[in-house]
Amino acid sequence: NPIIALPLKIGERTIGLIYILRPMAASAFSRIDQPILAAFAEQAAIAIQNARLVHLLAEEKQRLESILENSADGIMSIDSRCHILGFNAAMEKLTGYGREEVLGKACSVILKFRDKEKKSICNVQCPMTTMLNEQKPVKEREGVIYTKDGREVDVVMVYSIVRSPAGNPVN
Repeated sequence: NPIIALPLKIGERTIGLIYILRPMAASAFSRIDQPILAAFAEQAAIAIQNARLVHLLAEEKQRLESILENSADGIMSIDSRCHILGFNAAMEKLTGYGREEVLGKACSVILKFRDKEKKSICNVQCPMTTMLNEQKPVKEREGVIYTKDGREVDVVMVYSIVRSPAGNPVN
């Protein structure tokens, strides 16, 4: 027989069929061919499932990025060295800085966050570094930041460290 159809299965769920054809003049599939082709079908099913999962992850990533970007609150993400990784549209509007101007720069250089007495919070007691050893999920600090053109803006900064299920900071 020059054709064989094999199910594409993930667990017990059939997600499709794969047809393997030979020319009419070729010999029929042998007993040796069948387990090899079945293993191929199993790998094809796994590849299809992985492609679906990658697509779902990409959609979810895009959805979350859209939520962060379009938030009315200014949102900035930083790495463990307090360098800016993300800066949403509301932060651009609040500070006067464009995203491309700030990415990779130290947040202390851009925001110059000060307490009400104008003492530097960043250089003396950065909330992100003090939170690393604390188990509090969120910390708030009131103070002042400076815009690109030097204006003072009163803010309440809310800090949160993203942690793994084991409780370790995720960078």
